[in-house]
Amino acid sequence: MDLAKFQQDGVIEAEALLDRYRGCIVADATGLGKTYIGLELLRKYFIKLVQRVRRPRFLVLCPAQLRELVWWPRLREFLGFNVDMESMESLGWESFDPRKYIDYDFVLVDESHNFRNPATPPPVATRTS
Repeated sequence: MDLAKFQQDGVIEAEALLDRYRGCIVADATGLGKTYIGLELLRKYFIKLVQRVRRPRFLVLCPAQLRELVWWPRLREFLGFNVDMESMESLGWESFDPRKYIDYDFVLVDESHNFRNPATPPPVATRTS
């Protein structure tokens, strides 16, 4: 995957933050390729983790409409390993059990502003799939 220079710089910065703090936020304007930065981070961490963890587990958490329109097609196109995916809406389901996600080695949250913005309405508790 070819990234623009500013995206490559974003990957380097994010990787440094992930290594130091075990988490980071990649924030930029719409249309500047945060998805591609996320994909590259998934790829890089797969390479790092597969050396230490027999089968690293990856989770992408995103709005349901982005799962089908953006993430599944890009994951199939650019990555050669399995990634689990959940919709943000599933967090509002009565059946949601956070313990199910404790053993993931890498979690990528798309649209993470939904978790930090107090004005954001809670996820709708209806199943979309």
